[in-house]
Order: sequence, then structure tokens, then C-alpha cells
Amino acid sequence: MYKILLVEDEPILIESIRKTINEMNTHFRVEACALNGIEALKILGKSRFDVLITDVMMPVMNGFELIGKVRDILPYIIPVILSGYHEFEYTHEAIKLKVEDYIVKPVNSESLMELFMRLENKIDSYRKELQLKYLNSLSIEGIYSPKIPDYFSHYSGYLLLEAVLSAGNTDSNKDYKECIEELVKVKNEINQYFICQKDVWVLNMAKQNKIRVIFGFTGNKKNSADIASKEIICIFEKYGIVSTLSLCHCQNNAEELLKGIKFCSTSNRINKVIGKSKIIISEGRDASENNLVQGNITAAGDLSEISSQLPFLLLRKNINLIIDVLNDLIFIFKKDNYAQIRIEETMIELFRLLADSKMISGVNDEEIRAAVSDSICYEGLREKILDIITRYHKQELDYPLTLYSQRETVLDMGNYIKQNYLKMITLNDLAKRYNMSPSYISKIFKKHYGKGPIDYLIYLRMNKAKELLVNYPEMQIKDICSIVGYTDQLYFSSYFKHVIGCSPSEYRKRKWPASQLENQI
Repeated sequence: MYKILLVEDEPILIESIRKTINEMNTHFRVEACALNGIEALKILGKSRFDVLITDVMMPVMNGFELIGKVRDILPYIIPVILSGYHEFEYTHEAIKLKVEDYIVKPVNSESLMELFMRLENKIDSYRKELQLKYLNSLSIEGIYSPKIPDYFSHYSGYLLLEAVLSAGNTDSNKDYKECIEELVKVKNEINQYFICQKDVWVLNMAKQNKIRVIFGFTGNKKNSADIASKEIICIFEKYGIVSTLSLCHCQNNAEELLKGIKFCSTSNRINKVIGKSKIIISEGRDASENNLVQGNITAAGDLSEISSQLPFLLLRKNINLIIDVLNDLIFIFKKDNYAQIRIEETMIELFRLLADSKMISGVNDEEIRAAVSDSICYEGLREKILDIITRYHKQELDYPLTLYSQRETVLDMGNYIKQNYLKMITLNDLAKRYNMSPSYISKIFKKHYGKGPIDYLIYLRMNKAKELLVNYPEMQIKDICSIVGYTDQLYFSSYFKHVIGCSPSEYRKRKWPASQLENQI
């Protein structure tokens, strides 16, 4: 129901318009009337309205003055001018104040029906914007008023859905960036699917791999929210995405909504297993960890064995040995289906031992938890943890490199990459080969080549691809992809476009002179 405040200084006319509107078969209803602008402002201070229909020529405060004041304090109200004067200056003033419509007396039901049809979509849009703003503040900041805003009053309850996404097949050769791209597509499609549905809110989530949707229902329409949630799962399946998905029904008040949000977040943290699907449903919103389904959160024998070896490995202060330990841990997490909360605890303990041995410093527990929480595949988890180790590692080289020996070492690295650019070369491979930390290698390599070793590897591959595209027009792109070291043509094409600015086929059509080939990266 959409509430109207009607302002008119003629009592007989105001009663006639009120009766006409309220007897029409629409969702609009005159909830209050005022004889002048001052009286209208007092009413607006006590109750909430969706539409303000006001006469122009009134004593004390005219209609335009009233609209100007309302715009400042209640910008969501849609103003409509009601007047018997059809003159240019009134129309001009109405446009300046962004008045939705201008109704000329005498009012008839046909013109009102046309007006209400236009207003309904606009009011729904305003309402959804306000509702989404409130739910986002409730969800992210935990700030709420004891009484839920009245633009939620017609709902009897809600279905909360929170999904933590991960790559569907963790044994596949999918690149980590491809997984991220799939997640972006999923989130975009869900936003597009629900953007026009007034009883569904897709909330802002800071984390790339999380989706939170709230469905509002009235009366016995609870099942429609359940059906809508199944549509989300269908979208996941379409892209081969799996999820740890928590569903929670709650009543129409702020405290219940907060409990539901807490339940979904806690449930997913306890139950998320990368690459595995799981659905957790709650009616009671009990978010205590003891009452939730749990993934594998107990220590395994393999993990205990690694933990017992760690102190001895740390004594050697060799970062490459720690990277080997990380690889072993990732293997165990994957093999034994470790839940997110258990992985967090294990990684925090690993970094505590590294800090105690003075191999790293400055990292905090929240950064580690965030890395685990954000991971959508085990390779992504490894990259994130390795990045933290690299950034906080105290570089203790076995020998200091002079400027000359540094240059010789970097040139040797460059030649090694040139000779092996078709192979999968990582920073860790170079670290083991040259007995240096990955971060130090990146630093000295960039100093001499102007780019990091992996960027240099891509540079070589892309230059070779450009050369083949131009010089061998009959060669298929999938063959060029394989020649320059990529196994997936789709990934190669998208990455080529990202680096060069156009697709391989578009680049081939341009017929670049050979002298310009190396100037395009």
C-alpha cells in the first residue's frame, strides 16, 4: 500500500478527492489530509508517506514552498502539484522542484489512474534503495535501530541466504584468474536476475567469493522465497561453481535479522570446504558453533607429523623449506576436506612459529583469516598464503650480492627464462635455483629489467605470439597458444587481450610491421 498526504485549502474539494482516490482499485490510499503547508509539515513529522499531492495557491504557505521544504527533509517523498491554474510559471516552477506530475482541477479517476501507474514503479525503486541501504548497514556495520524502518512493515518474515563460492572442480587445470572471472560472472548474473524484484535484496559484500541475498515475504508466501533461492543455486551450477550455502528464516524485526546474518556467517566459516557443496538450513537462528554442521575441524595424523617437524625446519631459516611445508599442508587440506575454520587455525599457528623463529614479522591473525576466507580454490589459497610469507619474510641471504654479482645473477636468470619460456616457471622455481627468497629475486630482477621475472616471462610469450600471428597467417590460434606455453586457448586469448589491448585475431588483422612488434606491450 502506498500512502498519500493530500493538501488542499478547500474542505469540500479535499473530501471529494480523498473519496475518489480511496474508492479506486489501486494500491494508493489517502492516509491523511491537511488544509495548509504548516499543517502538512506537522503531519509529515509524525508519519511516513510515499506521495504528497498539494494545491499551489494556499494561505500561510503555498504548494511550491511546501515542496521545497519537504525536498530538504524528506527527499524520498514524490510530490504532485494539484491546481486549477494551468499557467507557464507554475509549470516552470514544478519542473525546477522536480515535481512528478501536475494535475489540473477538476480531478478525474482516469488522470489519477495514469498517474498512479507511473508512480508505482518510482516508489518501488525509492523503497528498494532505502531498504538496501538499511540492510547493508545492518549486515556490514551491525548498526540498527530497535524498530525496523516502516518501509519493511508489510513483510511477515525473511529468508536469508549467504553463499561462499569456490571452483567446482579443484582437480581441473583451471587457472586461478579464470576462477575469479567465473565468480564475477555469477555475481553479475545474480544482480541482474533480482534487480527488478522489489522483495529481493542482493547485499554489498566486500569479499569477492561471497554472496548474501535477503528475500522478504508476506503472509504465506514463504515458499516463493525458497523457490527463488533455488534459482541462485541453478546459476551456480550453470558456471560450475559450488558453494557452502546457509539459509535462515527469520521474523520481521532487526534483532532477528542480525541473528540470521550471524548464523549464516558463522555457519559458512565452520562448514566451508573448498570445492565441495553443502547447504545448511536453520529455523532457530542458533549461531553457536556447537549447534552447526561441521566440516573436518580435527587434526589429522599427517598434519601432526608436519607440525612436529616444523621446529627443526625453522632452525635452518630456509624460506624454501617453509614453502615446501606450505605445499604439504595444502595437499592435506584438500585430501582430508578441511573446513575453513581449521585451515585458519593451522595457518595462524604456522605464522606464529615463523614469527617466533624471527623469519617473519608484522603479520596479524586477521590478515591470515581473510586470506583463507577469500580463497576459492586450493591454488588460490596457496598463492595468498605465499604472498603473505613473501611480504613479511625477513630476507637473510647466505651471502650479500655486490652490484656486479647481482647483475651477473640477474642476466643469468633472464637467459634461463628466455631459454625455458615455454615451460611453467614460477618465482619459487627461481628461488630454489638461485638460493634466494622470491621477494628478493623480484626486487633485483625488476631493478635490471624494469619488470618482474613473471612479467618478463609473459613479455617473451606475448612477443612470440605476436610474431607468429603476423608472420604465419595460416597458423591457427590454438596452435600458437600451445607454442608459446599456454594449454587453454580461451585463457590465452583473454590474457592476450588484457596485455595487448585486442584479441589475437584482431591483432593479426592489423598487419603490424615487424619493427613495431616489441613496442606493443
